[in-house]
Amino acid sequence: MIATTRYLFLLTSFALSSSCLFAQIDTNALKKFVPPLNRQLFNGYVDEEQKNILKFDGKADKKLVLSTDDEINFHLTKAITVNIDWLQYKIEKDSLLNHNKKLYYLRGLKTLLQNLQRGWKTKLLNPFNLPAVIEAYDRCMQLDKKGLTIENYIVKLDYDVATPVVRYGGFDDNPGIKNSRSELI
Repeated sequence: MIATTRYLFLLTSFALSSSCLFAQIDTNALKKFVPPLNRQLFNGYVDEEQKNILKFDGKADKKLVLSTDDEINFHLTKAITVNIDWLQYKIEKDSLLNHNKKLYYLRGLKTLLQNLQRGWKTKLLNPFNLPAVIEAYDRCMQLDKKGLTIENYIVKLDYDVATPVVRYGGFDDNPGIKNSRSELI
């Protein structure tokens, strides 16, 4: 009964967070997008981690199947494919970010995806939190690029969502990262 309630809560969270993210995504822009030559390598690293995550279920297909519920699998797959591609697109198209800051966010995204997989394998992280973790990374990136602290946002998140972003997300230069890490401990 507890597991059913928990997964129902996760599914509801997926639906709410995904609807907000998907409403803003222009898939036509994603199809036409080619990153600048000087950052293609770093975008390629993120793309490689996306492929690795899609293989996490043991099948080298373009789906992430971790549940018997097709809707949950759909949201997980969309999170790792469309939402990550959209993050890369937003990073590259942001005219307020210089080259180094774009590299910083792309490296952070790659590291986040790598460490999510490690956490899933060791059962320290829950793969069903993937959409929420990606959304949290995006929001922290928006705060960070404005020079604002991520601390106030992080403390409102569930521990399982905040931990990967704070530990592996690449916000080491943010003024609120130390307090955010302390708060999670």
